[in-house]
Amino acid sequence: MVALPTQKDDLNMNAESRIAALELFSINLGLERVTALARAAGDPQSQLKFIHLAGTNGKGSCAAMLEKALRRCGFKTGLYTSPHLINIRERFRVNGCAVTEPEFEEETALLFELPEARECSYFEFTTILALRLFLRNKCDIVIWETGMGGRLDATNIVVPECSVITGIALDHEQYLGDTVSRTAFEKGGIIKPEVPVFTGVMPREAQAVLEEIASSRQAEFFTVEEPEVPEMLNSGIAEGRYFQSFRWQGNEYRLNLAGAMQRRNFVLVYKVLAYLSGKYGFDLSCAVSGALSCFWPGRLEEIAPGIWLDGGHNPDGIGQLVKSLRELSADRYTVIYAAFQDKCASPALALLETIGCRMIFLDRQISNRSCYTPEELQKMTRLPSQSAGTLAEALAAAQSYGSPVLICGSLYLAGEVLAHFGKTRSVLDLE
Repeated sequence: MVALPTQKDDLNMNAESRIAALELFSINLGLERVTALARAAGDPQSQLKFIHLAGTNGKGSCAAMLEKALRRCGFKTGLYTSPHLINIRERFRVNGCAVTEPEFEEETALLFELPEARECSYFEFTTILALRLFLRNKCDIVIWETGMGGRLDATNIVVPECSVITGIALDHEQYLGDTVSRTAFEKGGIIKPEVPVFTGVMPREAQAVLEEIASSRQAEFFTVEEPEVPEMLNSGIAEGRYFQSFRWQGNEYRLNLAGAMQRRNFVLVYKVLAYLSGKYGFDLSCAVSGALSCFWPGRLEEIAPGIWLDGGHNPDGIGQLVKSLRELSADRYTVIYAAFQDKCASPALALLETIGCRMIFLDRQISNRSCYTPEELQKMTRLPSQSAGTLAEALAAAQSYGSPVLICGSLYLAGEVLAHFGKTRSVLDLE
């Protein structure tokens, strides 16, 4: 455990610095500490309504679609997601916009007055901070994304209106297990007694685990099967924004998010909205129009002509990225890549080789978390490769080759790229 700031130190630190001192990259699975802090903070979760999301990939995009859909229907929404890309306040959005600096600073200071706060990890603290911020803003409903796993995730202190598990694949094996069945068991921990659960496309063995958990808790179970996912009809750029169109259940839809995975996400979100519209009486077509217009930064985003960015950081996410890029064109890409050492870089790079023509590996080191060195990554690829010390150097080299550019491997890298291209405002405040 790192030494925490003293009370005297606190006077000279802003809210983000104080939170960062709670061991940014420590992972403390379990609900004892976060439950104690919630209790000391007045159990704000008991005064809010939630849609709780878990999943290996896709939960951020699904959360953003649900938030935009419900906001379109007149609900005041809270949206809690992680990690942030550029600014910590992205984690706490009200009606699509990051909470203001003054309220973030004030609520952080108030929460740090509780002795229980100093026993918590970074994520545990921000989870209770999110609850306080959403209660302060009188949110009607909160879209509530797990950080990792589900059963022992700090977010799992809530009883939601429904649970959503977007998909299951291997990731964080040291914490969630080295089989999809074990991973499904951990993520299925968000399923609550008699609370409906919706699941996306996933391996059959993972779905069987979730069905068993739901049955044991008498939770109504809804799922998306692979044949339900529509094929893309066409795609293009309109008013500077990507779109794809597809036909589903007899209707043609136009979605602002790129890629095959987003069509899978849409079908799952549609089913959740259909259930919620029956429960709360809002217009389903209005909600769907909101979901279709959603924007979620850093997910297969063309941030400049010929430069694509994606936060994919595990083999499943990279596989979906590759599939999506093949739909867009037959081009081969110069790939800029960096990854943390707890990610399975070798199979991810093997997938990227199928659409890449060369690799540029960034030299990245982040405090308290180890990254692969460019030399280690170069040994994992068969493509021509080189290293770059800075993002600007990598971009200059990639653009000199004349092929389209793909940047991926880490959400932290995605955040650096978005900041480099001046996208801070669009990241903080969703449309």
